[in-house]
Amino acid sequence: MSDPSDYPAQTRFQKAVRDLLESKPDAGILDITGRLDVPFRPDEDRREDPDYETEAVLRALFAKEVADWSFPELARRLANDPEAATALGFADGPPDQSSFWRYWESGYITDDLKASIKRKAGWTRNRARAENHPIGGSSLEPADAGGVSERTESRLIRERLRDVPREMVQLVADEWGYLPDRAQNLQYHRNAFLEMECAMGVRALAAEQGAEIYGDNTDRDSGGPTGDTHLHYIKQCDRDGIQRRAHNSIGLMVNQAKRHLEFDRPVDVAIDYTDVAYYGQDRDSKWVWDRTGYQDKDHDWAHRYASISIVGDNVRFVLGFLPVPEGKRPGAVVEELLGMAQAHVSIDTVYADRHFAATDIIRVLHEHRVNYVIPVPKNARIKRAIQRMSEDVAVKENYGFYGDQQGSGTRVRAETTLALVPATQSDADVTAFYTNEEVNDASAVERAETERVMNRYRRRWGIETQYRTLKTFLPWTTSNDPVVRLFHFAFGMLLYNLWRLIDFLIQQSIEVYETRSKPRVKAKRFINAVEARRLLT
Repeated sequence: MSDPSDYPAQTRFQKAVRDLLESKPDAGILDITGRLDVPFRPDEDRREDPDYETEAVLRALFAKEVADWSFPELARRLANDPEAATALGFADGPPDQSSFWRYWESGYITDDLKASIKRKAGWTRNRARAENHPIGGSSLEPADAGGVSERTESRLIRERLRDVPREMVQLVADEWGYLPDRAQNLQYHRNAFLEMECAMGVRALAAEQGAEIYGDNTDRDSGGPTGDTHLHYIKQCDRDGIQRRAHNSIGLMVNQAKRHLEFDRPVDVAIDYTDVAYYGQDRDSKWVWDRTGYQDKDHDWAHRYASISIVGDNVRFVLGFLPVPEGKRPGAVVEELLGMAQAHVSIDTVYADRHFAATDIIRVLHEHRVNYVIPVPKNARIKRAIQRMSEDVAVKENYGFYGDQQGSGTRVRAETTLALVPATQSDADVTAFYTNEEVNDASAVERAETERVMNRYRRRWGIETQYRTLKTFLPWTTSNDPVVRLFHFAFGMLLYNLWRLIDFLIQQSIEVYETRSKPRVKAKRFINAVEARRLLT
């Protein structure tokens, strides 16, 4: 952890913040900002707003930047805390979210003043983090473990399980809390809706049973919604809205993690499908896939989702997902997933299984300028290439093959590199890959390097385990409504990400960093921690 001396207080503003952090060790950011006696210097070119004092708005936007809130979150917090709003300078009540947005985006504040607010917010957050003040978000910073004893590791895990789930769920809550806000005469706390969804996910409960158990265990005097009411709220959503909010939530989590974790460098990702069993009777929907005859499945019908996930040595993290209707071309699926992921991180290499070895997918990967390694089904042409191998590794550049053009019904050519390397599994002698990595077979050294690069595909092998674990965070449902199923899947994915983020924080906190294929924090321990705490205030 950094030291306060790393962020010396030199300006009048910094000294005022320093003094408040020291004198108010438990104060929130709105309290700290309201007590600052240093004005945010109004820009000479700003336009006056007839409705609100500019100084009050600047203070509120500063607090938003420090806490990394959305505009809706800022507006909601001030509306729910009149004293804080008054302390900031809003004598007649705070602006709504659109007014805050208008100030920030529509020319009321110049770029120079925006930059000044961001600099002040960044210094404040860093200084607060160095002093372990709560407004610094210190639970998301890797701790100084001072060794890797079993006792130390256990202490770190307990601390992270106590602090991080609440902090991260609070972070994304405003993306989802709008649902109960639509109700008139709401009889329970608005956050009970999200807490109940979390409880349903970690215990694999249906809505009715989840409502009963949540009502029995919550310490909220007003309880929570009934199962029918909970589902009613979910059905008010639409698929695009759910995906947008999930995408925004992932972005909030990644942005927080980027302050400490190595998501700022290009990452390796895996793309794959997962099927969630459907046992209902309505099977005519385009969202229900017929899985009859698949020997590796214990169900005949399923809803299918595609996802893209980071697959580093010590981290698995879902960057994007989408529901897949029957008949949707894989190329369109991959293009959407890459767009989602690249909004959050830079991608180095994409790994996918042999179902994605198709012309439209190769063309999409080339258009997005990412590396890829994809195993190839052994058709007759591939088998002939294997038979002609004179060494244990063979590389064929500018390897062309044909397939259906996305949406056109015509066949087109795609070019790639075909790499043939010794199989790492006992059921085959040679594995074929499509790739655009720089590989060749000109010498023994280069053949060994080609084999090493292709063997990185093993990074993807944990993706099936990821999906099995992700399903442990899904509520039980027999609903065929694709909106209900998508909402549950989205929330389960966010809980999964939260678990893996905590595990990575533990990895980063341990002095002797090691490569591990299994998490230090078991999923069951994370689930128990979520069950035991109120995650929202």
